[in-house]
Amino acid sequence: MAFKFDKLWELLTVRNITKDELRNEIGASQTTIVNLGKNKNLSLDIIDRICQVLQCYPTDIMDYTLDVPTQLELTYHPKHGDIFNVNLLDDGRVRPAIVLQNQHSLNEPFVMIIPLSTIYPSRNRDISLPVTVEPTEKNGLTATSYARVNDLKQVKKYQLVNKVGRMDKQDMLMVKHGVETYLGLLKDDVYNTIYDDME
Repeated sequence: MAFKFDKLWELLTVRNITKDELRNEIGASQTTIVNLGKNKNLSLDIIDRICQVLQCYPTDIMDYTLDVPTQLELTYHPKHGDIFNVNLLDDGRVRPAIVLQNQHSLNEPFVMIIPLSTIYPSRNRDISLPVTVEPTEKNGLTATSYARVNDLKQVKKYQLVNKVGRMDKQDMLMVKHGVETYLGLLKDDVYNTIYDDME
């Protein structure tokens, strides 16, 4: 992520305010003003003081842009069964997840994942068919986790922060079974009854 304060300098010019005058008004150090000039991250307190002094909004003094994914991030190909820490932009948290995508989709910018949680899914949270994954040296998990098979997500590859480990074959088969059960894709006769009303 990147903050740019070009708008601040333009506003100071329009109002005929020098950097030293601004620094004195907000009670900041010279280092703070230097950091502003270098577009370095600042505390919310400093931004609040600037806005109070200039009687403006944060959007009047700065812009925010997302980091552009590097070519490496766009071309990296996680494997089916890998466990990655993933930046889930919807809730702002980074959590481990299982890569579900197969190797036939390597060139796509997105990847399907199954989030992992250390909290056992309760019924009132509407999370069915939990698949337990115990920590091993291979998978890199540090605590008993539960694959949220009913919470499949499609994320961009640059949201994969770092690789944690890889699922054991037996655990991955259990996850596969859980996903197929949740989606009603099992071939067992007991599950085929859901298609009876489609004839």
